[in-house]
Amino acid sequence: MVEDMAHTPPILLAIQNLQATIEGKMEELKVVMVLIQQDLRTSVTDVEGRLSGAEDTVKAHEERLVHLQRLVGQLEGRSRPNNLHIMGIPEGAEVTISTKLIYDCLQSWVPTDEVSNCFIITRAHRAMTPKPL
Repeated sequence: MVEDMAHTPPILLAIQNLQATIEGKMEELKVVMVLIQQDLRTSVTDVEGRLSGAEDTVKAHEERLVHLQRLVGQLEGRSRPNNLHIMGIPEGAEVTISTKLIYDCLQSWVPTDEVSNCFIITRAHRAMTPKPL
């Protein structure tokens, strides 16, 4: 084999050396690529775990929100146990609405002369719902 190298032209030796160098670099690149691939797999696993945890947290918060909205509705209902919602008052009457208007409406709806003794009206206002179309 040493004899073959003695008769090998220098350009061919240079090509063989270059080929050996390239093969060595290719092996180094393969090792680096494997390390990068392992690192990426670890990173993806970590991100998936954090995403799963965030989704669980969001779901728990949504459930808590629904529960709290239900409680707020109950509290609002309990804070108005003596309220009387009167339907049928003409639209626009809220501008000049007063307890006298309510008394007048009650007298026309309830057949008694003692409306003022049956009801105690402390205030009159339009509900906070949107106006009907």
